[in-house]
This record gives sequence, C-alpha cells and structure tokens, in this order.
Amino acid sequence: MADPDPDKVKAIVQMTAPHTVKQVRQFLGATGFFRKHVQDYVTIAAPLSSLLKKQAKFHWAYFSRKLREGENKFPTIDVEALAVVEAVRTHELSFYDYKLIYKPGASHYVPDSLSRKISPIDEILDTQTVAAGQQEDPLWSEIRDYLQEHRILRRRIPLNLEEFEMRDNLLHYLRVLPGRVVSQLVIPCNLRTRALEAIHADAASAHPGIFRTYCCLRDHYYFPQMLAETKNM
Repeated sequence: MADPDPDKVKAIVQMTAPHTVKQVRQFLGATGFFRKHVQDYVTIAAPLSSLLKKQAKFHWAYFSRKLREGENKFPTIDVEALAVVEAVRTHELSFYDYKLIYKPGASHYVPDSLSRKISPIDEILDTQTVAAGQQEDPLWSEIRDYLQEHRILRRRIPLNLEEFEMRDNLLHYLRVLPGRVVSQLVIPCNLRTRALEAIHADAASAHPGIFRTYCCLRDHYYFPQMLAETKNM
C-alpha cells in the first residue's frame, strides 16, 4: 500500500479552518484534486460543500471518533448514550445549562415509515437493474464516466458534481439535510415510475400522503423534480 509524500500534502494538512465561502471553495478545490484516492470523499466533504450555499452559517463544532474495542458490541441505545457523553466531554457542555429530551420511536414518524415502506422498491430496483439503468441514461452515464474515468464532460451539466459519488458501481447523490447527510441512490429516468408506483402499491403504506411518500423516497433515492413527480402520481 502506497503512502502519500508528506511534503506533497503538508500544505493541505497545515491549512487553517476556512471562514469565508472563497476559502471553503479554495480548500475543496485543493482536496478535490485527490478525491479519487480518498474513499467516500464526497460524504466527508459534504458539510463543507453545504457552506457554499447562500446565507450558510459558519459554525465549527464537529466531533467524531471510531468505536473502541468492545464498544462496537454495544446495543444501539448504549451507543447513542455514549455519543452524548463524549459530546459533553469534548465540547465542555457541563458549563452550560441544557436539557436532554427523549423522543420515543413513535414520534419519529418519517424514519419509521421509511424503514417499513421502502422494501417494495428494493424488491423492484435491485442494484444490477439500477446500475444498468444508470449506464443507459445519457445524463447519469456521463456523470458516472466523469467520476470513474475522469472523462471530460461533453456538455454543460446543471448539477454540482461535487455532490455525487460512486459506491459499489452505483451513482449516489449526497443530499445535505438538517443535521445529517443522506446518500441517495440515483434513479435513472426509465425506473422513476416503477419507484413511485412501488410506494403507492405498498399495502402497508396506507396512503401516507404526498409529503410522507416524498420523504420515503428522498431519504433513499434521488432524481430531479422528485417532489413534482410524486405530486403527479
């Protein structure tokens, strides 16, 4: 396994935190040159990419670490509690007056509905079908080639290519939502109707309405004008 030359990456390692849109763009431009060598680069850079949007607020308060030996065997509720404890320690929140509020699972109607209602789509849109559809779709095939083989684009694409990544031979779109980044599987044009029909045909969905249907799709899949097409179903 080859390691990067320390002298080559020193300039990036020693960069200070950017505080303007211009500085963020410069940093992403420098790191993006090495994106093909960084696994899940788009996911990692997504919080910075979101700062390029108009009226975005610069607020640096990020912390993460891998689970230590033994911790990866914790049940989910204990891992979540560990995250709270680590955040309090790292950000010295003990000096502030704050309140932790427990929200029972029933109140998380969108995530719960997603886990129940997305299965019919998975049965129809298997990975091989989606990959073949992406390769046949003129727009998505060009973006796939750009990311995989660094081919020069043959036309102007009105999308931010920094928000796309290839994973397991599938094109994904990184969508920044409040408090999280969602990796959405890109659905080719010829499969959009099948994806929407799968949601509506699901007996378990019990007619969830336009917004919940859209949320069900949004947290897993992406195609342009998805909300508009959901309304037209």
